[in-house]
Amino acid sequence: MSDLTSDEEACLLIMAEGGFLAPIGRWEKPVYELARKGLATRKDPLNYIISGAGRERVAQLEKEHDAVFGGLIERCGVMEVTQKRIIDFAEQAAQLLAAAALASEKVTGDSSEAAVRKWSDEIYQRACQLLRGGR
Repeated sequence: MSDLTSDEEACLLIMAEGGFLAPIGRWEKPVYELARKGLATRKDPLNYIISGAGRERVAQLEKEHDAVFGGLIERCGVMEVTQKRIIDFAEQAAQLLAAAALASEKVTGDSSEAAVRKWSDEIYQRACQLLRGGR
C-alpha cells in the first residue's frame, strides 16, 4: 500500500513521463511533499522533476497497480463464468417448467400459460423453502 496521496501519485507519474511540474494550485502541496520525501528534485522555483528514488517508487506503484488490475480482471472472468452458469440454469428451469405445463395441460385441461403460472408459484415456494434449509 502506498504512503502517497492520489495527488502525489499523479504528480509522480506525470514527472516519470518526462514532465516538469510547477508547485502551483492543486499541485503545490503534492509537489512540495514529493520533494520533501526525496521523490522529486527542484530545478528552479517553478520546475520540479522526478528523482532516482521517485523512479524507483513509480516502478513499485506500477507493480501495485498491475496487481490490483490483475485481480479485477480475474474476478471479472470468474463473474462472467458464474453469470453464464446462472443463465444456463435459468434456461434449464424454463425448459422444465414449460414441459411441466404441457403435461399439466393434458391432465387438468388448464391452458399451458395457466399451468406455467401455477407451477411457477409452486416452484417459487419450494425454492424459498430450500434456501431456508428446508427439505
